[in-house]
Amino acid sequence: LCSAPTHSCSHHNCSHTCVQLPTGPKCYCPEGYHNINDKECQDINECEIYGICDQKCRNTPGSYECLCDHKYILQEDKKTCQAVGGEAMMVFSSKTQIRAYFL
Repeated sequence: LCSAPTHSCSHHNCSHTCVQLPTGPKCYCPEGYHNINDKECQDINECEIYGICDQKCRNTPGSYECLCDHKYILQEDKKTCQAVGGEAMMVFSSKTQIRAYFL
């Protein structure tokens, strides 16, 4: 017969979630965290991922929040920013003219 594991979750000291498996206790971390030593969970800094937010990013426990600069508004996807105000205009000049086009 196979013997039962000698360790249980009550003695394993997981920082978040412990599951008793046939091979013994195993620690699991919630979304936004990663396991650093088989017992402790550490927050993932999603803001270190290039392009996760359009402009600014604030790391929060287990998650992150995108922010926009002044005169920009956060879109429904909670990641991209759009300028507040009228249409964008491109202004350029040549030797004899100054021109403007609405984009």
